[in-house]
Amino acid sequence: MTLVIAKVTKHDLFLLADTRIQHPGKSKSATEGMIKILLLSPFVAVAFTGDPDLAQQHVAEFKSQFGSDAGFEDTLEYFRKATHDNENEYLLLSQVRAVYFIC
Repeated sequence: MTLVIAKVTKHDLFLLADTRIQHPGKSKSATEGMIKILLLSPFVAVAFTGDPDLAQQHVAEFKSQFGSDAGFEDTLEYFRKATHDNENEYLLLSQVRAVYFIC
């Protein structure tokens, strides 16, 4: 289970996530982890829950397709489509002090 928290204030944006990675059927590791917040551009960050390998694949495909020049609407639409047929969820944080939860 992943915990992602976003907060928007008058002057700041906060996006926090845990780093623990769990694999079904394997014992828990105290040292295995992953950063679950990634910058898509200087103005947009994405946090993910669910399958970390699939999330990394989605982010890599997004960067390959759009680079860092994607508009926010394209970014939102890409990650909406990326949630189809899987249990991953994404939280996008933009420079305009907006948070979008995509599931």
